[in-house]
Amino acid sequence: MAAQPNPVSTVDKFATQAVESYYRWLDGTQEQRGELLGRYLQSPGAGALMDWNGHTLATVEAITGYFATLPRTKHSPKCIDALPLPGCVGADTFVVTVTGTASYGDERHLRHYHHRIIFCNADKLRIVHDYFRWTGEGDAR
Repeated sequence: MAAQPNPVSTVDKFATQAVESYYRWLDGTQEQRGELLGRYLQSPGAGALMDWNGHTLATVEAITGYFATLPRTKHSPKCIDALPLPGCVGADTFVVTVTGTASYGDERHLRHYHHRIIFCNADKLRIVHDYFRWTGEGDAR
C-alpha cells in the first residue's frame, strides 16, 4: 500500500500558489480583479463571502462594487500559514492566514494587514470566505 501524501505539505504548495495568484489579481488591472471575482464560490444561504476591513459583503456583486471603489493596491505578504480543513482530501479545502503590508493609491504609508481565506480546490481554485483586516500603519513608503 502506497503512503498517502501529507495533507499539510500538499496544502502548503497549493496555498502558496493561491496566495500568489490572489494578490496578483487584486493588485493588477480591473480585468485581473475580474479574474479574482470569478473565483468566489457563491452558495445560497451561506452568509457573507467577504468581510473586508469592516465591510460585510454577501454576494459577488457586492464584492465587485466594493473592489471598483478600491484604488490601485500593492500587497506584500510577509507570512503565510496554511492548514487543511477537516475532511480535506488531496488539499481540496484549506484555510490560509496571511500577514503583510499593503499600500493603497497615493498613500504615503504602509498598512499592516491580517488576511484569512478559505479556499476550495475542486474543479478550480475557489474562495469560500475571505476575511481581511488592517491591523496598523507602518513606515512611509
